[in-house]
Amino acid sequence: MKTLTRVMDWDKLIFGHYNIDQIQQAVADPKWQEYRTEAIGTSLESKYIALQDWLEDNNHSERAKIQVTNYVNALKRGGPSTEDVKEVLAMFTLQHSILEALSETMDMIERGEKTSDIVSALDRDHSIPPTDGRQLVTFAYHLRDKLRAYDKSWSQPKDVRTSLLEGR
Repeated sequence: MKTLTRVMDWDKLIFGHYNIDQIQQAVADPKWQEYRTEAIGTSLESKYIALQDWLEDNNHSERAKIQVTNYVNALKRGGPSTEDVKEVLAMFTLQHSILEALSETMDMIERGEKTSDIVSALDRDHSIPPTDGRQLVTFAYHLRDKLRAYDKSWSQPKDVRTSLLEGR
């Protein structure tokens, strides 16, 4: 099974509008019913990956597309479960925390602070363990160099931080 490395784009799992006969015929498949029921109670990420796997396992057949489209539309109608909402909120909170830590790391690099001091600050201020902190510092150096190569106006810490937090 895959792991999710990008944002879930549910619209990529909608393949068109199907009439009720097409849907009933496609979802009557016992293998689909078994596959679908295995997803009950799993996270949104697991459901998303499972639907992608189903499409691949079925060679993106029209029947599989109808099944997946119907499933995604049913999820939309039912609304997210409380657990799904908590999971999404936790993911956004984590992403924001990582961006803040990355932004602060880049600022500290620009001020010429030592890697060991940056790693200590990440551990203290963001509860990022030293091993992960070192990886973040390495990534920040790489990102800074890429940003500078891309746009010379991003060379100042405030510009980098503002761009990261604004999503530019």
